Amino acid sequence: MSKIRILLVLLGIAALPAAAQQLVRVDPDCPVNGAAFAFTSAGQFYQIDNRQSGCSNWTVTYNQVGPGALQIELQSAPDNGAGPGTWVTFATATIITGANPSTATPSGIISLQGYQPWVRVIIDSQTTTILGYVFGSRSAAASTPPPPSTPCPGTTAVPCVVIGPDAPGAAPTQNPVQVGLFDGTDVRRARSDSTGRAEPAFFAGSISDGLTNNATIAASNGGTPLDALSYNILFNGTTWDRSLKCPSSVIVDDSTMGNVQIIALSGVTSIRICKMSWTASSAVGIQLTQGTGANCGTGTTNLSFLYGAGSGVSAIAEDFQADQALLVAASGNAVCLNLSAATRTTGQVWYAQF
Repeated sequence: MSKIRILLVLLGIAALPAAAQQLVRVDPDCPVNGAAFAFTSAGQFYQIDNRQSGCSNWTVTYNQVGPGALQIELQSAPDNGAGPGTWVTFATATIITGANPSTATPSGIISLQGYQPWVRVIIDSQTTTILGYVFGSRSAAASTPPPPSTPCPGTTAVPCVVIGPDAPGAAPTQNPVQVGLFDGTDVRRARSDSTGRAEPAFFAGSISDGLTNNATIAASNGGTPLDALSYNILFNGTTWDRSLKCPSSVIVDDSTMGNVQIIALSGVTSIRICKMSWTASSAVGIQLTQGTGANCGTGTTNLSFLYGAGSGVSAIAEDFQADQALLVAASGNAVCLNLSAATRTTGQVWYAQF
């Protein structure tokens, strides 16, 4: 070969694509160059003496001539001196591709890994001619498992996108990945409302007054946590109490001197007065009292300040709730209006009773 031709050949090799240069041909070792077979009846086989070859990677490819059912398999046998011992479906094999035995039609492949001294491919049953090829190899490349159908096993997209196992709106069925938080002992799922917004500390029971002054208040129903910042409660200097709304009111139009009941007692409940407003036809002393019996006549005590002591007043407006200092009658007491003179006085009182 001339120098010019050699140079052209070298240039041609250098010009091959990178992928083409990486291809490596692995020739069969058992038997040399492999073996073709044609089976026309059940029980026919092709046998390989592997005692001195040492092949451990085996492949059978086949196709059938015409339709019909079939079963084909790779078998192995121990050495029995001059020949093989008892044949069995290939012993201690790792299946790489297909199944052994194979019943795939109209073509199929059996690829497995394992060493046995005697190997054969045999047709167990068939209804048409089976053409095929069998070979073994000592090359590690022949035993490499095929790549997975996706480069990202366990995911649903490429590149690997990790998603949870449960659809939105479904109850979780697997361990996280959901958003999780650590409570110091266990990992817990973060809780949200039905729209996905994070919920504050959860409180399932009734809220009472006089809650202990802790960062997270333990209420009376078994210590369920209550976040003080998430509820409308107020601090009284020692404990936390509910911020009160007064749903009831009474309208008064009276000109009787002395005590006149305006809010009746109810069992052992307490009357809590949020605000009041009074207008008198002329200056008069106005005061709220409490007690039992007719017109608070039993156990009478003052509930409010005496407005207009001495000279009297003609108008009063008080909002006790705005000052966070409700007028609270004793348990089981009624509330009365006490006028210092028989002067017509009209007004309204807003209260809660529990």
